[in-house]
This record gives sequence, structure tokens and C-alpha cells, in this order.
Amino acid sequence: MPRMNGLDFVARIRKIWPDVKALFMSGYVNLGNDDKRELASDIPFIQKPFNLTNLAHMVRDTLDS
Repeated sequence: MPRMNGLDFVARIRKIWPDVKALFMSGYVNLGNDDKRELASDIPFIQKPFNLTNLAHMVRDTLDS
């Protein structure tokens, strides 16, 4: 995203809507566990490529949490 990364975007949105749900996804092949933890410990993460079933489960789990 121009001017802002996903973590900054979620932080800004949560100032307005503190309970908003978020799900990070990335296409970076070499994104390690440390990088995922750095994103945000309370935001789930899905790595591309993924199939629609896995995405649907992640979205459902995120909304239910």
C-alpha cells in the first residue's frame, strides 16, 4: 500500500473501531515465523498461495474470535 503498511493501517482503523477484525496475508516466499510475529500477535496471518477453503476457514475463525 502506498504511504502505509498493513500493520499501520490496522492501528489507525483501531483508533476509530477498537474491535475491528483483521487478517494479514502475504505473498512473500521467505516470510519467517519471526516476521509473522512482528506483524502483530493478535492478528491472524495466512501465507499465499492458499486455497479458498483455507481462506474461508481463516476468515470464519477471525470473525468468531
